Amino acid sequence: MIKTIKKLGKLTIILAVFYPVIAFADINENVNYKCQPSGNSAFPECVSKSDIPALLSLVIKVLLGLVGTVAVLFIIIGGIQYVTSAGNPDSVGRAKNTILYAVIGVIVAIIAYAAVNFIIKNF
Repeated sequence: MIKTIKKLGKLTIILAVFYPVIAFADINENVNYKCQPSGNSAFPECVSKSDIPALLSLVIKVLLGLVGTVAVLFIIIGGIQYVTSAGNPDSVGRAKNTILYAVIGVIVAIIAYAAVNFIIKNF
């Protein structure tokens, strides 16, 4: 049983690391790969103002994916704590708090995502 939990934990960590790479791996045919930095500037000259909000949106989506993955991991940990608490009130309370805080974290992340997307699209 403990070996299974350890294997599941390792698998969850691997998925948490590579999920954003897999989920957001898309082909954008409109990208100009010939853009090169000029002079001492760290940014290419061909970057337009419309690329910055798109990049910011992509970064936020990746972070939201990570937050969701971590929250699901904590919900699973809280569930395991709840099941293995054996009726101990302290352990049950800790497990419920773990699940509650994970759900609150997901809700806050979704609200932040909606707010940032609203600001990017309207300003």
